[in-house]
Amino acid sequence: MDQPLWTPNPETVARSRLIRFRDHINATEGLNLESYEELHRYSVENLDGFWNAVWDFCGVIASKKGNRVQENPGQMPGTLFFPDARLNFAENLLRRRDDSDCLVFRGEDKVSRRLNWAEVYDESARAARYFKKLGIEEGDRIVAMMPNMPETILAMLGATSRGAICHPVHLISA
Repeated sequence: MDQPLWTPNPETVARSRLIRFRDHINATEGLNLESYEELHRYSVENLDGFWNAVWDFCGVIASKKGNRVQENPGQMPGTLFFPDARLNFAENLLRRRDDSDCLVFRGEDKVSRRLNWAEVYDESARAARYFKKLGIEEGDRIVAMMPNMPETILAMLGATSRGAICHPVHLISA
């Protein structure tokens, strides 16, 4: 099969986040990347510049970014990106609070649920308040045997927002 099944129209391409990201790199790095291939080449040949641009374009929230973009570059596995950064990924994930879909769940038993960003934020905050009441603090570890369902994600986000490390354990039946 030589032809793609679908190609976006030029207006859709022009409005895409990829084009906005490319324009961000062009503006901040003084470049004139025009095609996807040029952007890809830049990402491979300028790893530090590319990942710094991703960090900035995505608006990563962190108390510390650090000066190093990579540790052990070229080692896969083994490369660490932004090894000196200090951030809470729950804070980054939960910054949206609108009514668009955040979690769409379909269980094996045909249960279906949708949670929007505001609901995920509120429920994660509720879990965080409960963990605080239990005395869970930054650096504590929580291990829980939980099913694969939205509440597991909400508990993990609540724990992480407290700075705790959450390890949900899922049982797989044979």
